[in-house]
Amino acid sequence: MVVPTEEQTSPEAKLYVIPRYAVDHMLESFQVERTRLSEILDIPDTNDQQWREYTEKWWGDQTVEDQHMLRRIITAMGAPALVSNVNVIKGTDGLLNTRAVFTSTRIDDPAFFIGQDADGNNYNVTYMESGSILAATLFMYLDAGQEFGTTEFKLTFSTSDLITFLGVIDLYKRSSYIGLMEHTTSEFIVTSQEVYNSVDDAVTYSDIRWTLPFVILQITNDVQPPTQAEINTSINTLVQRGVLKLNEDGQTYSLTEPGLFCAKTMMHTFNKVNISSFGINESGSPAKKGAVFIRADPILWAVLVEKDSAIFTSMDLDTASETLSQLLSPPPAAVPKIEPKKVQAQPVAPICPKCGKPATWVEAYKRWYCYSCQEYLEA
Repeated sequence: MVVPTEEQTSPEAKLYVIPRYAVDHMLESFQVERTRLSEILDIPDTNDQQWREYTEKWWGDQTVEDQHMLRRIITAMGAPALVSNVNVIKGTDGLLNTRAVFTSTRIDDPAFFIGQDADGNNYNVTYMESGSILAATLFMYLDAGQEFGTTEFKLTFSTSDLITFLGVIDLYKRSSYIGLMEHTTSEFIVTSQEVYNSVDDAVTYSDIRWTLPFVILQITNDVQPPTQAEINTSINTLVQRGVLKLNEDGQTYSLTEPGLFCAKTMMHTFNKVNISSFGINESGSPAKKGAVFIRADPILWAVLVEKDSAIFTSMDLDTASETLSQLLSPPPAAVPKIEPKKVQAQPVAPICPKCGKPATWVEAYKRWYCYSCQEYLEA
């Protein structure tokens, strides 16, 4: 779990351990109506008496100060403004996983890191004074303290074309590693079957130290991995786009100069960051936004996932910082339309001719009455 440093957090930033089977009952006690976003947190339903007694005892054992913070945490879990899943790979290993729950539509407002212990019985929650702390932490991974370069490379792919392209990139990396181990050099040449095998390996074995398995986490929730026929179609598209070239034998493929540039920069990656954020848009419908950042040497590559396509592009650090903030910014809350009430105009009260005070309309008798003189006005 990505945990902010002591300098970035308030003294309240300690770890809170919350039994998973207590949350449902506490939400009911707090009269919090659970939203669809809370389903992402895997909160189990616990309505039986045994769990109620267990929850009440656990709650009673907490200090008053902890109860105040725990109420805020549990309320946010039941009705979050945004839930962000974040995966980070440092170098070739060192996987960091975290889930951030945002309490409002402002990234600068408090948020929480929420994880589970090994046996899945407890939520481990860390308070963040500001959601922007997470953005700042991720930005450090993208900067990596290394030399930074820029390029104008940018392509918009279908998801199938993107998966195929990254499958080729991983094949190039494997081929280069084999060449280094065997002290040989040879031109990079692949077949469509080898590209399909690379994609299939990424889906089947999910070794996220490689590029495609790490990126595919972002897109396979809604998209099925491409078939061999779809891979063949995507390879032809990549040839047309100038990333691959068909060799003279008519059966094998090589990387063009732009494709080779991408592959060579990804031979050495410092860090990889994958963000998926889930919220409710202005129309009240569930919405997802996500991206993958690959801090290579010396380029920062980004995969920006849209509904039916994905953009593969290089980024400078300023653009990356803005993109991070947008990914971690909850969408505006849905605002229901309220029809204005039609107000019936009231007649102007007449003045009593005797006392000079306004009269009062009596609906039952359809007449004006003066409470000062205690009599009805003449019609």
